[in-house]
Amino acid sequence: MTIDDVKNYSDFFAENISDLPENVFGLLENSNNGVSDYLTPMELGAQWLFEFTKDSQPLTGSLLQSSELFIYGRQSERWDGTTPNNEYHIHLGAEINNQIVIIGRKSLGWNPDDGTYSETIARINANLTKTWGRPISKVERHLSLPTPISKAYYHRLDGLDIPLSPAVGIYSRLLPFPINRPWETIDSYLASLKLKSKLDLIHDWFPRCKPERKSAPYTNLMIFLDTRPALSGKEGDVFFVKNHIQDGTIYYIRDGNIDNLMVLNEPVEAIDKYCHHVLMRDERRFDFMPYVSKFSI
Repeated sequence: MTIDDVKNYSDFFAENISDLPENVFGLLENSNNGVSDYLTPMELGAQWLFEFTKDSQPLTGSLLQSSELFIYGRQSERWDGTTPNNEYHIHLGAEINNQIVIIGRKSLGWNPDDGTYSETIARINANLTKTWGRPISKVERHLSLPTPISKAYYHRLDGLDIPLSPAVGIYSRLLPFPINRPWETIDSYLASLKLKSKLDLIHDWFPRCKPERKSAPYTNLMIFLDTRPALSGKEGDVFFVKNHIQDGTIYYIRDGNIDNLMVLNEPVEAIDKYCHHVLMRDERRFDFMPYVSKFSI
């Protein structure tokens, strides 16, 4: 996908905040109402947005910081063909090596680097505790990762994506996923490969991973990076973390071989080199094997 594809798809394309249509600017200005806060990075620029990325992911961060940000979108179309005036699909993007990278970001106050983030989490936890009648806290999934990776991809942004089309779609590809677009549960991944019987092995390795309800997804074990271009088939590298024991360990499944589960020993260096590899459009498969060891209980 190229910048021309984005422009041909869009009802608007803005390289500056002043280029935004008035009604779109109004929507984004009220980002505390559930709309992604794209105005802050547009105002402060790629140097600010990817500052933490550059700190621990110097190869990837340098490429991202050298890019120019833009916002694009088009009006939402309902099932009956109507296009309501104030409903849009809006995205924040950058062009790197003639490919489009979509940048996730949450509403103002919901990004961990936002000044009011701790207040937002405290309010949610208070509401959860009141609702359930016992102390309960929201799971902050980015904390499951090693701190440098969490800060690089989930503090000022919410993951990255190289989509197949300007419409972007539900699932993200190739780079660390936005948390809610979504990180995939381990049972969903295994089911897609017709390997759900391997859940017994997962239960042995991670005794507390099972959901309380039998039909619920395994949100305690979630994939944040999947190198398979089409997100299907066994061939490719898949990485997951524990959300119930947030110790920063990253687990590695190569080519669907769950029996040979591995651990990423040098995750900061490995993920930086991998993401740089993808952004440089190197079509060869990245080799994670120098950075891993065999998993053991």
